[in-house]
Order: sequence, then structure tokens, then C-alpha cells
Amino acid sequence: MEIFLNQHSTYIFTAFTIFINNYYSYKIIAV
Repeated sequence: MEIFLNQHSTYIFTAFTIFINNYYSYKIIAV
């Protein structure tokens, strides 16, 4: 169960990081 939660947290963290990178990249391009 802990392994599942750990993998799930890693997936969310990765998706969040990609979202932040895309968000800032979009702002830089917009400016």
C-alpha cells in the first residue's frame, strides 16, 4: 500500500512540475 501511495505521489508531483513548467513557459512566450 505504501508503495502504491508513493508511486501515486510521484505521479502527481511530476504532473504538477510539468504543469508549472508549461505555465511559466507560456507566460514567458506571452510577454
